[in-house]
Amino acid sequence: MTERCVFQLKENGLELIEVAPGIDIDKHILPFMDFKPIINEPVLMDKRIFIDEPMGLMNDLLNLNLDQRISYDAGRNILFLNLEGWHARTKKDIDEMRKALVTACEKVGKRVNSVVNHDGAHINEALYDDYAEMIEFLSQRYYLTTTRYATSAFARMKMKEAMAKRGLQPHVFERREAAETFLQVVVEISTTAFGRSSFFVPHSPLRQVGRGVAPSRSIFGCAKRARSSNRREAAPQK
Repeated sequence: MTERCVFQLKENGLELIEVAPGIDIDKHILPFMDFKPIINEPVLMDKRIFIDEPMGLMNDLLNLNLDQRISYDAGRNILFLNLEGWHARTKKDIDEMRKALVTACEKVGKRVNSVVNHDGAHINEALYDDYAEMIEFLSQRYYLTTTRYATSAFARMKMKEAMAKRGLQPHVFERREAAETFLQVVVEISTTAFGRSSFFVPHSPLRQVGRGVAPSRSIFGCAKRARSSNRREAAPQK
């Protein structure tokens, strides 16, 4: 490792695997070497190395045990994801989260309902679209429906914007109680209208797959009930 790059010894020679931000390989590295290393697809070195401030390594450690953030309630068929303290600084963090969720869903063996706690989570602003793409992927393949909650108004706004761009219904609430109320109403409506074997398509939440039918009332009525419950809870007592 140098201040400009990182090398790794492979079976076929020395490979350049990481490059510092702002460094040009042809100008700043190769002219100062007696031989040309193997160069495939080097990635950027963590820019935090070069900044005179705490690196936040504890946050990285909190991101490691993603499987411990996921729990499954078989009785209600709900997959809970606790993102408290989770940081998404790079797309790799989101890819690792996707992999952990896919593993958990495949272990269940059927589509699940999902509740996500975003309190205390931090997502790089440039990564909200990648995060929304992950939700879209999971909704198409593994989720019946998904809802999330965050006390941060800014976080709720960013999630709603990113998901709306992909045609996804955000279902983002301020409190856990409101999110779970919404999910409960969705499950009740699906069971009443279609029977236990039905499931939802994320782009049209109350449309039955394969039959092309939808109930007369929209899912947004359920969301309204959940939000109303949330407002009543927050209202001052007279």
